[in-house]
Amino acid sequence: ATYLTGSFGATPGGMAVDSDGNVILAGMTNSPEYPVTSGAFQTEYIANAPAPLQTDKPPRPIVNPPPSTGFVTKLNAAGTALIWSTLFGASYRDAITGMALDRSGNIYIAGSSRSSDLPGLSAIPEGCRPIPNQELGFVARLSPDASSAAPAQVVYGAPSCTYFGCADNGFNNAGWSLAPRQDGTAVAAGVGISTGPVALVDLFAPGRLACVADPANNIQLTTVAPGQLLTLFGTGIAPMEAARPDAGVSTSLNGVTITFNGVAAPILYTSGEQINVQVPYEIAGQTSVRMQLTSVNLSSAVDESKTLAVVPQQVSVFLDPEAILSAVPGSTLCGGFAPFTLHAIALNADGTLNTCENPAIAGSKITIFLNGIGPTSPAQQTGAISATATVLNVAHDAKIIQVTGVPGSVSGISEAQFQLYGTGGASPVDVSVGDSFSELPNRVVVWTKAAPVNTIP
Repeated sequence: ATYLTGSFGATPGGMAVDSDGNVILAGMTNSPEYPVTSGAFQTEYIANAPAPLQTDKPPRPIVNPPPSTGFVTKLNAAGTALIWSTLFGASYRDAITGMALDRSGNIYIAGSSRSSDLPGLSAIPEGCRPIPNQELGFVARLSPDASSAAPAQVVYGAPSCTYFGCADNGFNNAGWSLAPRQDGTAVAAGVGISTGPVALVDLFAPGRLACVADPANNIQLTTVAPGQLLTLFGTGIAPMEAARPDAGVSTSLNGVTITFNGVAAPILYTSGEQINVQVPYEIAGQTSVRMQLTSVNLSSAVDESKTLAVVPQQVSVFLDPEAILSAVPGSTLCGGFAPFTLHAIALNADGTLNTCENPAIAGSKITIFLNGIGPTSPAQQTGAISATATVLNVAHDAKIIQVTGVPGSVSGISEAQFQLYGTGGASPVDVSVGDSFSELPNRVVVWTKAAPVNTIP
């Protein structure tokens, strides 16, 4: 027996034994000095996720371990020496939770990542990569001697955690396990919040349509609601030059068309790696939908599809970009203060943008913007541009005064007004619209200040 570890431990997630009795282990470690060997794929520990926020004062100091990273190590049969050993991770926080070998000795690894620069992801659109606020599963393949790695693939549409769920700075220890297939693809199995537990990952010929995301909060989706706005990310899925329809929306733009169960969808924007589109209201009542993307004005045409489940509502709040990209999951920084909530894009009562430097007055009305509220009364038309702030009759929580369409915006985007309570600072707001199905808690924060006090001379 022998130890294989470092000052903050190492947790194995997979093991194999070759024909000579040598042992290959893969897992995660929080030890920056975990042993590696010269010539291995990655010999430098670079994880630098910030320590968890401390909300209380314990009786003695808390020692937070360094961020985790993945490792793959081959130990000789006698347990006396390393044959080779490498790290596999990037600049935020990563883990390997599964490993398998193919007949040629290639090493397949699966795990979870919150690092957008994970090795091998350079060919993947940024909108589909892991970030601190969205942990994604991944699959990669190392050479038999662990000196090189093939491009990795993200398990799209299956975040292991998002925002508040990532805030403990831990990992979904149910993790991802996998099995290689003879054709070079791999079957990955794990637990995600938005999809079933099994995904097929092709490391040789991945599709050009990479992932489907909610433009309000950047969460990857496998479910859609009637009228919901979506962002499609991919590689070469449309002509490179950005284009917007003259009339605001169009069912055909730059040779790009998208259908949902054969119904043409309004397109709002196209570029080489991104397409913004609205789900037709006509899919209401269906259980699943086949989204078909066709793009012909390219040297190599695109004709790909994804099957998505249909839900009546999928309400999300449009978030401040700083909240989406925050290095502290589930938090938004303001003047050194980091409330455990996400700052929404919001308008103060005077119409100005709500910011840390421009807070709303406590007790005033404030407006936030919603996506995915589903069918309404009066019914909204697919692709219609709202001319007025029509009041939409949908069930909502008592804090919301009313929900309306947004003049000048496509149907599917709505705004909600509510009375702001609190005395100042960060005022959390829970948003509930009908029996909404959402892939993250809709708790947001707006910045407030105390109302002015009238003084008598």
